[in-house]
Amino acid sequence: MTTANHISASINEEDLSAILDALKTLKEKSPFMITLTSQERKELAKMGEKSMGFEAKCEAYMNSHPEFMPGYIQAEELKRDRLLRSQISQFLPLLHAYVAAIEDTLMAAKSDVYLADLAYYHSVRDATHRGIAGAEAIYNDLSSRFPGSRRKTPGTPSSDDPQD
Repeated sequence: MTTANHISASINEEDLSAILDALKTLKEKSPFMITLTSQERKELAKMGEKSMGFEAKCEAYMNSHPEFMPGYIQAEELKRDRLLRSQISQFLPLLHAYVAAIEDTLMAAKSDVYLADLAYYHSVRDATHRGIAGAEAIYNDLSSRFPGSRRKTPGTPSSDDPQD
């Protein structure tokens, strides 16, 4: 089995420390961030892209005709919410792209590692079938990852065995 190495990189300790410090700084600079439960997410009113025009018109009308503003709406709090929405909207796309790149990089690294692990496992399995000393103990230990894939007769592939 040949495998393509999807990624060949590592993060030196200094850079890793800088990344972790930057993330810590982001968290420190945004103490107002909240975490919603899935139920809270379902219950909140949603404002998507289609609502942005409506929202802009409401903002303009609220400013030009404040006499129609319901008494329970605090104008200053609404102003802060609008500002926060605008500010977060400036960096959220960058964060989404960065998180997507992190997830893709991690997926590629995990794939490279797992494919190498499977190649080693197959090599040990083959060594076990050829009776090479020391291979059987390793194979028995590693094969626990694939329950039900034990071969009925030595040398006969099981349909559950991971494929080469």
